[in-house]
Amino acid sequence: MNKIAITAIILATAAIIIGFWVVGSPQKQRQEKIDQARTSDLQNITWAIQEYWNKKEALPAVLDDLIGQTGFYLEKNNLEDPETEEKYNYEKISGETFRLCANFFTDNIGESKDGLRSIDYSYPYSNWRHYSGEYCFKFKVGESLINKPRQIVPISL
Repeated sequence: MNKIAITAIILATAAIIIGFWVVGSPQKQRQEKIDQARTSDLQNITWAIQEYWNKKEALPAVLDDLIGQTGFYLEKNNLEDPETEEKYNYEKISGETFRLCANFFTDNIGESKDGLRSIDYSYPYSNWRHYSGEYCFKFKVGESLINKPRQIVPISL
């Protein structure tokens, strides 16, 4: 082989390695996409709980109570993890406080293993930042100031 061919092979290999380092592997991209779907599901569930509260002034006993409610449409698959198809963990803590949990592949709070800051794909919903693994979000349905429907307020864990 001549020097030009060897140089081209080295440069192409280096470009592929740098591409994976900057963008992430296809597996990492897939995991981030699944976590984005999980976050979107949890956001929709939270809004549905808000609508449920506005109508009934009570939290649902179980997530299935949200299916078919007017004002915010959810289907059964919106209440399930997109990969495992298991229901998201919902816990009614008190009359106005609840917890939603999911098992995340990625961390969008801390730094990733390669030293780069994890991507916050939940922007502008900064309340949806999480670590990898099982992570729970705790919320309280609270009174807003000017006679508006109650709004869900995140609570630090």
